[in-house]
Amino acid sequence: MRIAMRRSDIKWVRFKVKGPKDCVTDIDFTNIYFTVKKSAKDKNVIFQKSLKNNEIYRIAAGDYQFKIDPPDTRDLAVQDYVFDIQVMYQNIIKETFVGTFAVKEEITYEENEDIVPVDFSVPQVPEQSVLVLKVPEFFVLTLDTPEPVIVHSDSYHDLADKPKINNVTIDGELSLDDLGILHRPLSAEDIDNIIDSVDNLP
Repeated sequence: MRIAMRRSDIKWVRFKVKGPKDCVTDIDFTNIYFTVKKSAKDKNVIFQKSLKNNEIYRIAAGDYQFKIDPPDTRDLAVQDYVFDIQVMYQNIIKETFVGTFAVKEEITYEENEDIVPVDFSVPQVPEQSVLVLKVPEFFVLTLDTPEPVIVHSDSYHDLADKPKINNVTIDGELSLDDLGILHRPLSAEDIDNIIDSVDNLP
């Protein structure tokens, strides 16, 4: 992309933001920046326009314009600079489009001009001079799970069908009383019966 203009002149720039299949996007962007610098690595901004500051105008869905005023380029050398147009939508996307900003020598200087009333109207830049910015489609997906989600686990406590004793689910530390099992101290007769049963084992 290339924007060229005479130094200290007025230039309106129009651009369209398009999505897949060349469709103009109808998204209301959170902010849009137009920034000019000497080089991409330079941290100093020569001048900047933004949507939030009402310096970039929304004409229609995906259709924007901004104006470069004489003070923006008055002190610039006649050479090529770099610019970018950055479109932002909440925290979902931040797409940047880079191009060349060419400043040419003016012929009629400001001191050669008569003072004219300020025109606050926004002209329509011809369609053939529109910059086209293409951004990816973005979707916010909502996942519904109407059926219960089955989670596979190796932990006994995560099992859905735990064994039961006397209709008491075996989970955690349970006593015989918790399980409904009667218990009493072993008598001498009980001990003899246990020994006899062991002796009779094959």
